[in-house]
Amino acid sequence: MKGYELYSWQDGDQWYFSVLIGTNRDKTLDEIRSPGSTLKGVDALRGALETIPTRQYVTWSSRSTLSFPSDDVIGQVKQICKDRGLLLSIVK
Repeated sequence: MKGYELYSWQDGDQWYFSVLIGTNRDKTLDEIRSPGSTLKGVDALRGALETIPTRQYVTWSSRSTLSFPSDDVIGQVKQICKDRGLLLSIVK
C-alpha cells in the first residue's frame, strides 16, 4: 500500500474532503468526489483519519476544481494527524 491520499474542495460555505487509499495512479475527479468517498466538514474527516493505523503516510494534494481550505482548517487537520501519529505531507 502507498499510504493514503487526502483531497479537499469547497462547495458554497462547506468544505468537503476525501481520503482514499494511495496507489501508483492519479485518481479521477469522479473517484475523489464520489458519494461514498465524500466527507462533509472537518469532524467527518477526523472520524475517517481516526480509522487509519498510526505511522501511515497521508498525502494532501490538489488539482483542478479542488482546493485547500484556510490556514486555520489546515492547522486543525495537521493537529488531528499529529495526534493520531499520521505522517502528513501537504503538496500545494
